[in-house]
This record gives sequence, C-alpha cells and structure tokens, in this order.
Amino acid sequence: MGKAYISDRQFFFLMLGFVVGTALFLVPSAVIEMAGQDAWLAPFIAMLPGIILLSLLLSLHKMYPGNSIVQYSERILGLPGKAVGLLIIWFAFHLGALVLRNIVNFIDVIFLVDTPAAVLYVTITALSAFAVRLGIEVMARALGIALIFILVFFTIIQATAMLFAQYDNLTPVLEHGIMPVARSVIGITSFPAGEIVVFGMVLYHVKESRGVAWYPLAGLVAGLFMLFLSIERSITVLSPAVAARAVYTPLVTINSIPGGQILVTLMAIIWYFFSIIKFMICYYAFVQGASHWAGVSDFRPLVLPAGALMAVFSIYVYESAIDELFFAKSIWPVYAIPLEYGIPLLLWIGALLRKTLAPGKNKTKS
Repeated sequence: MGKAYISDRQFFFLMLGFVVGTALFLVPSAVIEMAGQDAWLAPFIAMLPGIILLSLLLSLHKMYPGNSIVQYSERILGLPGKAVGLLIIWFAFHLGALVLRNIVNFIDVIFLVDTPAAVLYVTITALSAFAVRLGIEVMARALGIALIFILVFFTIIQATAMLFAQYDNLTPVLEHGIMPVARSVIGITSFPAGEIVVFGMVLYHVKESRGVAWYPLAGLVAGLFMLFLSIERSITVLSPAVAARAVYTPLVTINSIPGGQILVTLMAIIWYFFSIIKFMICYYAFVQGASHWAGVSDFRPLVLPAGALMAVFSIYVYESAIDELFFAKSIWPVYAIPLEYGIPLLLWIGALLRKTLAPGKNKTKS
C-alpha cells in the first residue's frame, strides 16, 4: 500500500481538532474546581510543556523521516525499542477507548437518553472505521472543509456569550496563591497537551516543507487558546462556583444566557465534531502503529477488529461514572505524563547519542 501524504496545513487542522477534542467540555469544570477564577491561566502555562513535546516529536521526525514513532523506536533502542513501541500503541488504544466512552456518555446523557449504549458504540465505531480505512489523507481533507463551519459556529457562540459576561468574576487574581493554578496546569499538561504524542504516528505522512514545524505549533497553540476561551466563558458567565459544579460546563454556560437554547445545539455539534476527530486520530494511530510493530504493510485489515476491541474495552474500562471521574482527575496525569513526555524524551536522547557515537551509521532511510 502506498504511503499517503498530507500537507502542513492539513496537519494544522488535525492538530487543532485533536487538542480541542473532548477537552472542550471536560476540562473547564475540572480546572475551575482546582483553580477557581484563576483557571484561565492554565492553558497558557500548559502551552510550554506542549511546545516542548511537539519540538521533540518534530526533531525525531527530522532525524528519522519516513518513519513512525513505533518504527524509529526500534531503530534507536534496538530490541527494547519494540517494548517502547508497544507502549505507544497501548497509549493510542487506551486514549481512543476513553474518548469513545466520553462521546457515548455525552450523547446518551444529553440527547439519546432512551437509546441503548451498545447501539451508540456500534454506530460511532463503524462510521469511524470507514473513515480510518480511507486513510489519513481523506480524513484531513474532510476535516479542513468542515472545520471552517465549525469555527464560524464557535465564533458566534463566543461573541454571544461575551454580551452577558461578568469580567469581575476573573478577580482577584491568584487569591489563593500559585499552587491551585499549578495543579490545574498539570491536568492540562497531560490532557490534552501531552496526548499529542500520538501524532508520532502521523508526522511521517506530512510532506516536507518550510512550514512543517510552524503549522502543528500553530494548531497546538490555537487549540489551547480555544480551551482558554471555553474556560473564560464559563467563569465570566456562570461564576467559578457554579462552573466548577457543572458536568458539561460550556453547555450549561450557553444554556444560561438569554436565547442560549438555540446555541446549545451548535455547541453540541462543535463538541461532537472535535471529539470524533480525536477518536479517529487515536484509532488510526493504533492500527497504523500495530501494523508497523508487526511488520504488516497494509493496516486496513486491522481496522475492524481494532475498532471492535476499542469499543469493548471502552464499555468495560470503568464500572461507573464515579470511577471514570476519579481516574480522570487523580490517576490519568500520573499514568499519562511519563508516557506522553518520557518516551519522546528517551528516544530523543537515544537518537542524539547514536548520532554522536556513530555518525556514519545513523543515516536515516525514507
């Protein structure tokens, strides 16, 4: 199967959609609960570790062009690199299953209350499998077209909310010191900033150009800025106390303003759109990574069984919504950050050592 290519602009769309993803609805209440009116600071501070991680991935991509993170893990570390590649594959699988669970929970709670969850899992997974089989190039093209309308919707919602914002809710700044903000930054550092590590399975598809570094960086920054707007909107329209207690805070925020019921549907469409993008990217990274790890040239035969496996795992990963909330707040950052940042850093150091110790043997192959 020939390798598909995407432009740097299409990569920008993928990065933006992935970063916003499920975070648009799930992050605001969590960080506001931790940092109160100072929660809006967290996305800006979390940009730094996100940029560092992206820089590591881009540097590795430059040293090993045409290779995915699973492939160059073995080239850098030898046999232990196989185990590292397996960790990356597991992370993409686990993250994808969690995102699928988030999507189904949202639809089940907000819209299709009487629809069996199994029907939603099958429908979403089947549609995503169809998109993944078409490949990353087709996914990126479709995303680029749809994203224009989604960003227009988001702008309309933000402009409307600003008419009813109480900016006094943002003060006093750092009333309880820096530690609450630091805790919220750790949360965003792992979710969503650190999760871009799965793009190690996508970067090798990007055509080489002068913008290959700037476009994903712009996508990361734009995604975190949209997250800031969602947090700021929740604080100024609802108040920190109310926003921290809401489950889907941005939805409650829009619903609370006059005429907001009309915009709630737009907001739900935006969230579903970004979330399904994130799921598809994780799904693609999982099957592509598994094919590279196993030495299979065509990933498409793996798509359907991989989707079924993700759906089943997604159903049984938590016993209840309380378990899901506890895992997201208390366990995910501790579990995810070493994988998200530790693995790329380890590979980058290993690649530099190989380049230094054996420069003649480290020439990359496309």
